Amino acid sequence: VAYDVLVNQCNMSAVDFMKLVSENPAKLYGMYPKKGILAVGSDGDITIVDKNVKHVLSIESAHTKADYIPYEGLSVTGKVRDVILRGHHVVQDGSLTESYLGECIP
Repeated sequence: VAYDVLVNQCNMSAVDFMKLVSENPAKLYGMYPKKGILAVGSDGDITIVDKNVKHVLSIESAHTKADYIPYEGLSVTGKVRDVILRGHHVVQDGSLTESYLGECIP
């Protein structure tokens, strides 16, 4: 939703969007450069978005434990295609391949 609104509708650059949602929060919360950048020594978490895919958000396609999503029925352009989390390919071609691999960062 944020990608569609900011990049597609408000013409924010993809680089500025990445800084807004990744680099800046990592800096704000003292997690940079472990998080928020692709560099030697960082976690190297990567999300690849296909910016041309149009789709409708629904609870059936969401990966959540909740029984609803606030954006049910919203049509957006841009869909997560792949996610690599600390070297694990957890989303591949839009499908979840591994369960949650998160870890607490003190």
